[in-house]
Order: sequence, then C-alpha cells, then structure tokens
Amino acid sequence: MNKKIIVGVLILLPLAALGVIWWLGGNNSSSPSANSPEDETVSDAFPIDSSGNIAEPEAFAPTPIIGDSTEPISDDNSRPQQLISGPISGFTAMGQQIFYQESATGHVYTLNPDGQPERLSNFTLPGIQQTVWQTTSNELRLFMRQHTETGTSAWLAAWPLDRNEAAREPVRLGNNVTNWTFAGDKAFFLQSGTTGTEGVATKWPADQNDGQTLFSSPLDDWLVDWPTEKIIALTTKPASNLNGFLYFLNPTTKELRPILRNIRGLETLISPDGEKIIYSQNSGQGPVTYIYDLKKQTTSVLAIATIPPKCRWQNNSAGLICAVPDRWPLGDWHRGDLTTSDQVWSVDAITGASDLLSLPTATSNLDMIDLLISTDGQKLFFRHRADLSLWSLPLKAPSSAS
Repeated sequence: MNKKIIVGVLILLPLAALGVIWWLGGNNSSSPSANSPEDETVSDAFPIDSSGNIAEPEAFAPTPIIGDSTEPISDDNSRPQQLISGPISGFTAMGQQIFYQESATGHVYTLNPDGQPERLSNFTLPGIQQTVWQTTSNELRLFMRQHTETGTSAWLAAWPLDRNEAAREPVRLGNNVTNWTFAGDKAFFLQSGTTGTEGVATKWPADQNDGQTLFSSPLDDWLVDWPTEKIIALTTKPASNLNGFLYFLNPTTKELRPILRNIRGLETLISPDGEKIIYSQNSGQGPVTYIYDLKKQTTSVLAIATIPPKCRWQNNSAGLICAVPDRWPLGDWHRGDLTTSDQVWSVDAITGASDLLSLPTATSNLDMIDLLISTDGQKLFFRHRADLSLWSLPLKAPSSAS
C-alpha cells in the first residue's frame, strides 16, 4: 500500500473516533430548540447558568433543621379542618373569602364567614375536572376543563365581585385547548393540533382566535405558568422514568431559554418573583428536592423529600409550605394508584431550615394538593387528592389567653 495512504488513514482514524465520541456525548454549547427538547443533552441533571456552567447542588443539611419546637402544633384548634366534602375541581381565596367550583354540577360557590356556602353562578356545567382561577379587584375569572361522555371541552367564565352587576355567560373554547394560565389582563394557553402544540397569548376578555402565537412544539404534554411579566414557564409533563425539561419564554421577545434539562421525572414550581425554582428529580426510590436560585446561580438540596405539586411559595418568595408524603413511588402516585399521608413543613428558601407544622392524625390522613396560603399567612388551604375535598390548616398556633 502507498505510504502516503497508510499515513493518511492513521491520521484520520483517531479524528473520526474523537468525532464519534463528541457526537455521542452531545454538544452542550449549541442553543436549545423549543421544538426538540428531547435532543438536549447535558452532563448532569442540574441547571445551566448564564455562562453555560452546571450549577452543582449544595446540601442544606442532612436532616431537617427544626425551628423553635421539636413538636408540631397539636392544639385541637390547629388541626386540619374539612370545609367542603367535595369533590371540587378547584378553589381560590381573596382575603378571607373562599371561592370554589363543584365538579359534578360546575356551580361556583363562596364560603360565608359562618362556613355556609352561597352559590354565585347561574349555570350548570357537569363534569368539571379542572379550574384555573384569577381574582382581580373587581372580578373573578375561571378557565374550566369539562369531561363528559361525549368528550372534553374548555370554557371561560367571569363574575363581577359587585353582586349588583350581571354575570357574563360562560364562553366555550375549542376542544383543543389543553392548558391555561392568567397574568394581569393577559392569558396564555396551549392548544393542540395536527403538528403538535401551540402557545398563544391573548388579552382579557380572552379570545381563542385573536391571540399571538409565541411557542410551538411537536410535543403535546406541557405544563404552563406565568409567574412574572417577562417569564412564561413551560415544563414537560412529568413522567417518573423520563427526562424532563423547563424553559422560560419571554412573551415580548419570544426568546425561549433553557433552565432545567434532562432531569428524570422533573417537576417544578417557580417563585412569585421568578428568581427561585423548587424542583424534584426521581431517584428511583422517591423524589430528591432542590431549590435553584436563578440570581445566585446556585442549586441546593432540601432535606425534605417531596414534589412541587405539594408545595406553595409564600407571596414574598422567601419560603415555602410543603406537604411531605410518608411513602412513594412517584409513578404510582401520578397514576392515582397510591394515596399518601402527608406531614406539613415550612421551608426557608434562603437557609434551608425546615419547621414541622403538622402531623397526620387518625382522622386526617391527607394527600395534599393545590396548596394555597391565605393573604395574612395564617392559614393553608388545600384539596385532599383521594376525594377532592377542601380543607384548611392553621399555620400559626392560636395565641393563648393571658
């Protein structure tokens, strides 16, 4: 064989091998595509900072840091109390007033101070499975997902808080609207089509056919949130054995920025100021829970093991209230095959210190979802996943009589 050919082959073989290794390992410097998050590859399951570096986690503590007391609140007046037997499709609170929607009828109620429900709506929509709420200074707004024997439908409705004003009739949306989130006088929703999913922004009163498309993806399973004016959060729907992705979408520039990538069983919850994220990763034995500080570019491991759907940020973004289950695995819980019995913990998002607030009792083994903290921080409202009933739990011990 010609010596020049032999030398050329010897040079090309190592280069080809290096090229294969580079291709298999993935090119992390390339910008992500909103249309193909499954193609993203990173060397570890942690956030990417502005320089492209991985923010390695810092453990807060090997065990929860207990606050002023080593015992949870145990006064009878501080135990969970059922407010509505359910099932309800969702609820919200405005000051001391609670609003909820009944799943079977679609009727909307408010709870009076004496605990008696008062019906607000004048329509019936049976089979409401999900309600997304927004309260403004003068109006209560709802997005509703309805499921009946004939299929799935989506609706919008609004009620003036002034009882002297007439309520508008519900407006039916297309059956292809899958997710909805409110932000001020705007809304963002996902609608499925033959080529995948589109994300559309519109002004209120919302019109499905009069919006601006900001996002498109061949994937159908996305969850949406609009925590701040410049951040629309898009997270892939969780699957315990599949890698998940979180992107931030700027509604003004349409820029799509990767925040979390290739994290097994990823679930997320963004803080109200948009600067922190609590997220969980499926370890195979259950969730590992982290807080990612976007401003500081740091990731910290929490001592409690839970998932973001069982947490709620405080309004000032300084901490969270989380329900911590007694057992897993995640796949069984998401399929509805497992009901948990939850403790309630408060978490300091800065120091990671945790305080035990409530333990399950023989009469209140509660699988908590849709947590909501009252405006004054005195109460936690939530639904019990097993029967979709509405409950409340005092977050601070009642002051003793002097």
